[in-house]
Amino acid sequence: ASPVTTQLIETGKVIRGWIGARLGQVTPERARKSGLEGLRGAYIEWLEPGDDDKIPAKAAGLLAGDICTGCNGTPIESQYDLARQIAFTTPGELLQLDIRRSSKSLNLVVRVGEKP
Repeated sequence: ASPVTTQLIETGKVIRGWIGARLGQVTPERARKSGLEGLRGAYIEWLEPGDDDKIPAKAAGLLAGDICTGCNGTPIESQYDLARQIAFTTPGELLQLDIRRSSKSLNLVVRVGEKP
């Protein structure tokens, strides 16, 4: 509550980070498609429509179907973990995401935008 109170006092509004991706649960079927049983993380269900350079997730190379397993060196166990990381990141800052795409591991850097 303290960061929210500080933002309200300083800016008159609450500012949240945003990457333009809808997050979902990693089901056993989704984990199998990514090459690992029991994989945990945040499933990228879809990306916001719009220009690639205006949607942070698109600009970073994220795709629907990716699974995020880590953020800035912290394991991501569920979509809620990643949603919190994004929301509490100051717009303009970078997030380093560990991604599983099919059976490949990737590291993508996303510049967080401000949630509209």
